[in-house]
Amino acid sequence: MLENNLKQAYAKLFKRYNTIAQENQDEIGSHSANKIMQMGITAISNPDRFPAEKMSRWLGFVQGILWQAGFINLKEERDFSRPLIHKAYKDAGLEVPESIDIQKEILDNW
Repeated sequence: MLENNLKQAYAKLFKRYNTIAQENQDEIGSHSANKIMQMGITAISNPDRFPAEKMSRWLGFVQGILWQAGFINLKEERDFSRPLIHKAYKDAGLEVPESIDIQKEILDNW
C-alpha cells in the first residue's frame, strides 16, 4: 500500500517539475528540459512498471537539475513535497519517518 501511495505522491511531483521544465525550457536548455519531461511522463504513465524507489531516484535527479539551474530551492520543495510523502505514510497506516534537516546536519558536521 505504501508503494502505491508513494507513487501517487511522486506523480504529483513529476507533474510539478514537468511544468517548471516546460515553462523554463530556454533557460534550462531544451535537451535537459526534454529529458526531465520524458522522465516524468514515463513515470506518470507507467507507475506499475517502476518501483517507487526508482521513481524516487529519478525525482532526485530532476530536482538536482532544476535546483542547479535555480528554478527550485530546497525549502520550497521540502514544504511542497513533505505533506505529500507524509500523507502517503499515514494513508498506509504507517508512522511518518522522522524528518532530517540535511542542511543543518551538513553544517553541524562541517
